Amino acid sequence: MTKLIRVTAANGTIKNVGLSARVKREPPFVGAKVEIVDAATGAIVSGVKSKIIGKDLVLSFTESGKKKTVKVEDAAKSAASSEQKETEAASSGGSGADVSMQPDTSPARAGNTQGADRATGLSGATIGLGLAGLGVVGGLVAALAKSSAASSVLAITVDATPPAAPTVLDLAAGDDSGTNNADNVTNQTSALTITGQAEANARVELFDGAASIGTTTANATGAFRLDVTLAAGARLITAKATDAAGNFGAASSVLAITVDATAPAAPTGLDLAAIDDSGTNNADNVTNQTTNLTITGTAEANAQVELFNGSTSLGTTTANGSGVFTNDVAFAVGGASIIAKATDAAGNVSAVSSVLAITVDATPPAAPTVLDLAAGDDSGTDNADNVTNQTTNLTIT
Repeated sequence: MTKLIRVTAANGTIKNVGLSARVKREPPFVGAKVEIVDAATGAIVSGVKSKIIGKDLVLSFTESGKKKTVKVEDAAKSAASSEQKETEAASSGGSGADVSMQPDTSPARAGNTQGADRATGLSGATIGLGLAGLGVVGGLVAALAKSSAASSVLAITVDATPPAAPTVLDLAAGDDSGTNNADNVTNQTSALTITGQAEANARVELFDGAASIGTTTANATGAFRLDVTLAAGARLITAKATDAAGNFGAASSVLAITVDATAPAAPTGLDLAAIDDSGTNNADNVTNQTTNLTITGTAEANAQVELFNGSTSLGTTTANGSGVFTNDVAFAVGGASIIAKATDAAGNVSAVSSVLAITVDATPPAAPTVLDLAAGDDSGTDNADNVTNQTTNLTIT
């Protein structure tokens, strides 16, 4: 049975070509479907195999136990051969008719014997099919276009591993106010810098509890920093990293920060210790000592307390857990006006205390003079000779 190559263009135009015809790839049949069909019945031949040899497409199938092949040639390659064949046909007076390089304007019907006869009578003719792109051959996909150069490389990295949790979260020392710049206690509420370490170039998001407080990006060594704003009180800061592939890491350990913007109360109850309050009254704050004078009082628990004599600092001490403080000071003879200020752990400074007035007198008094026995007790004839016969109730002046 006669077989044909049936080519169906994308617009539905059909071209039937005899198996003995040479077929080359050029427009207008771009992306056409190629099938081997029976010329009489139009039935599609099954089991057609295709492969690319060089730039040509070779179709093969078995008929009556015999293997048959059809070649669809590259357009440039077949052009020269076509010219030679046409020249030979003309010189020998052959009756082969020329085949239009454009597709038929009316689709051929399956089993069109007139089309089959035309194709069979064109042995050696070149048929312009333009099979660029992909064609379907006997139900198989065949690459009919000329092969292009390779594209640029698209490098894809597949990363399904989440980054490690960020580490070493810390409040920057410059923002850690107060007497200890490593205790994470501050009196600032804004522009607080949090630092830490995460996967290199990862996006890092900081949280205060469950609330996000901002994002930043770690540098090439994994270090990151972010300025945040925190409300007063105890804050629990964590961080999570997201890598370039979008994998989310676990939360970091908690960084506990205390934000305290409230100044402590002024110290109270300043007093000179009784043991240093010399003289007949150990509660009158009059003393003859100038050094190692112990001042006591009460302030905010664990606050730092600084004592002043007027505007001159006398030294600092730290209140205990109950707020009690003591400090040994020294000052010159004369009147002293002692005040105290308290500074809490966050660096907030209190107002000044009430004044403790202390008198320091280290000068001994002059010796008593003009001692005399009262004349009423100076018995005898001379009441000024300090001679008396009394033994009790003698008045000395």
